[in-house]
Amino acid sequence: MTAAALEQPRHDASRDPTVATAHAAMSSLLRHGIPPSPAHFAIWFDYHAGDNVLLRRVIDTYISNGKPITEALLAEIHGRFFDTRRESEALIETSRRLNAATGEVVELLAEAGGQ
Repeated sequence: MTAAALEQPRHDASRDPTVATAHAAMSSLLRHGIPPSPAHFAIWFDYHAGDNVLLRRVIDTYISNGKPITEALLAEIHGRFFDTRRESEALIETSRRLNAATGEVVELLAEAGGQ
């Protein structure tokens, strides 16, 4: 393979919307002075992708009100929109309560059947 062939991209990245979104995400990180991290990048990537309307609204509100986008704010946003651990814990707790309630119903039915 020639050196020129190695330098040629396999596809035109400027026409790839995912690459454009990634560039916009990095640009936002730099513009707001936020160090790049997977969590920070994920927030800005989703923001620029535009699929999460609520996430976009939250960030746009801060920007339009002139409030700084800080690492603390992004940590809060990440916890709210990306942290599935809390959802998993809530699901486990709900499942535990449902299991306990089902056990009580079974006991009541057994008592009623005995009478």
